Amino acid sequence: MDEKQRQYVLLGLAILFLLLAVFYYLYLTPVLEKKQETQIQLEQKKAELAIVNQKQTVKDSRPPQEKLRQIAELFPVKSYDDQLVKDFGELQSISNISIESATFEEKKEMKTTELAKEIVSDKASENPPTSVETQGKVAGITRADLEKYLPTSSVRSVQIKLGVKGDYKDIYAFVTEIQQMSRYLRVDKLSFNQKEKSDFKIPKDPRLEASLELTGYYAPQYASLLDKLPPVSVEPPSGKWDPTQYPVIKKEDVQTKNNTQPPSTP
Repeated sequence: MDEKQRQYVLLGLAILFLLLAVFYYLYLTPVLEKKQETQIQLEQKKAELAIVNQKQTVKDSRPPQEKLRQIAELFPVKSYDDQLVKDFGELQSISNISIESATFEEKKEMKTTELAKEIVSDKASENPPTSVETQGKVAGITRADLEKYLPTSSVRSVQIKLGVKGDYKDIYAFVTEIQQMSRYLRVDKLSFNQKEKSDFKIPKDPRLEASLELTGYYAPQYASLLDKLPPVSVEPPSGKWDPTQYPVIKKEDVQTKNNTQPPSTP
């Protein structure tokens, strides 16, 4: 190959290389960039779709809100001691008794399986609920519902001790009203205090004194599951008897304090 042919070959190779460079930069490079951009968009779409699917899965796995609201009435997300004080105050008026003292104390947690058995017995889970049961605790709630929708770990409990005065039938009416509340309160103990009788003195207060022990439960886990928390109606403190202000408050102490205060000058 002579010098002239070598020059033609080199020129042809240079032109071919130039054409390849032009093809790469003008056609192949945009195609690769478009492909990379499409892949990035595809990954973004996949990530967005995964988030949507995850939210949908979480939503589908959540218990029905109607069931949650029913169970949240039995076991609220907080202890709501103030609400209980208000409820007890209304019930004492209905039952014609007086609450002399009250204490609220946090107790140990309880496994939900044991709680479900406590509320709905084996016999009750097999048979339809009676009218009293339907009006009370298990309205629309079965053992299966409780075991399925209660928190998987445990629920917290609060022990309530009440000192009451009233006639025998009125005290039992008060206990019955408590058992018919929408919130589940277990009656642990009801005992009547015996008074010393005297043949020569007429008692100033002939009413019976009784001690009542209750246990209520609450499940903070429901706060993240409920779309809307149940409303709680509690009036602001009025300076009257408030059993939640101190461990034990006696109504007589508050009345005595009010009577001993000097009248305000105009």
